[in-house]
Amino acid sequence: MKAIALISLGIPEVLEELEVPVPTLTDTQVLVEMRASSINPADIQMRNGAILQSPMADKFPVQLPIVLGFDVAGIVKEVGEKVRHFKPGDRVMGLVPMGSYMDYVAVEEDHLAVIPESLSFEEAGAAPAVALTAWQALFEHGRLQPRQRILVHAGAGGL
Repeated sequence: MKAIALISLGIPEVLEELEVPVPTLTDTQVLVEMRASSINPADIQMRNGAILQSPMADKFPVQLPIVLGFDVAGIVKEVGEKVRHFKPGDRVMGLVPMGSYMDYVAVEEDHLAVIPESLSFEEAGAAPAVALTAWQALFEHGRLQPRQRILVHAGAGGL
């Protein structure tokens, strides 16, 4: 299968198409045939090497080539033996720790959700990381409570 991998740090042209094996599933994973993903700030920081100078550097060991991407949107092709909520043919979206720029991605079952019929694969592929970031900002960091209101001033971009 094909993957788009970072072969060196730098400009976007350092991404290259490679042939890699289809992931082997664990009992709790779902094999997703990718239809869409997105490019997030962390992908750009990894690609240009900025992440290596950040406080997050120890969480992102760089061993090239590396497949970037966090957001997953696609169709379930296969499920592990302990997977109970998805079956082949389901439209799903979710997150992986790294590596969604591939034809097929192995994803933990509890990192996926069914794509609502009202969303395209492209919309679903752009949603997971930014939705989780917004949720964390509002509820974990902002401690937003039921019936409280907030004003989002100058809201723009993915969030």
